[in-house]
Amino acid sequence: MQGLFIPGGLFIGMGIGLLFDRPDVGLFIGLGIGFMSMPVYTLFQKRIQVIEYQIPKSSEEPGLQENEEHDERNSR
Repeated sequence: MQGLFIPGGLFIGMGIGLLFDRPDVGLFIGLGIGFMSMPVYTLFQKRIQVIEYQIPKSSEEPGLQENEEHDERNSR
């Protein structure tokens, strides 16, 4: 993902430069933005950590357990 910032910035900058009839200036601005956004993206990726939760496995399936209170209420 990180390697797409430079060509992405190049094409976006060139497109914006074509709007103002200066594709050369837009190209260099886009490259600069691409180069500067790569370390920012890397910093954000290092701060975001994937948290894994492990659900403990029980010996019985929770949906199949008998409920004594439920049986007592139904018998009344």
